Amino acid sequence: LDTIGIMSRTVDDCSIVLRATAKRDALDSTSAQFPTKSLDGTLPRDLRGKRIALVREVMELDISEGQRIAHSRAANVLRELGAEVSEVSIPSLPASYAVYYAISSAEASSNLARFDGVRYGMRTEGMESLEELYVKSRSLGFGEEVKRRMTFGALILGGDYKKDIYENALRMRARINSELADAFGKVD
Repeated sequence: LDTIGIMSRTVDDCSIVLRATAKRDALDSTSAQFPTKSLDGTLPRDLRGKRIALVREVMELDISEGQRIAHSRAANVLRELGAEVSEVSIPSLPASYAVYYAISSAEASSNLARFDGVRYGMRTEGMESLEELYVKSRSLGFGEEVKRRMTFGALILGGDYKKDIYENALRMRARINSELADAFGKVD
């Protein structure tokens, strides 16, 4: 779940950022080196013959009228540039936020559990007991949203909730990924 998504005003700007981020970062142990081709000069200026997908369920989400208008205008611009614009369906998309929240909270709880102020994380000084060190280090070292996600994640991973929530969220994530692959496998 921990990935970036590039947003920019133009495709050219997006290409510049992608080029900068599509390589190994020696200071980030989670980055990887993949073979990449040069992106220079590969951006199409003519969209004739290109198939562009609009996701039907996006318009069913709770989005503003301004977002709806921008979505419609972008589709019209793509058509004017010669693209064939069609709708695709990703039926499980409305569940994606709940799936994300369940999985990310479980991962936050699991990954941040070691941040106790002893070996990892912020360490508060002057504590009289190990329990006090844990409580103070986590209370002061994490923001409210992180603490909320850690608590929810611990609940999700405990007992019967693991099967009911976490494992179902993993299955639903796989279903959403499959629907995405099916829908976008038919377009450019």
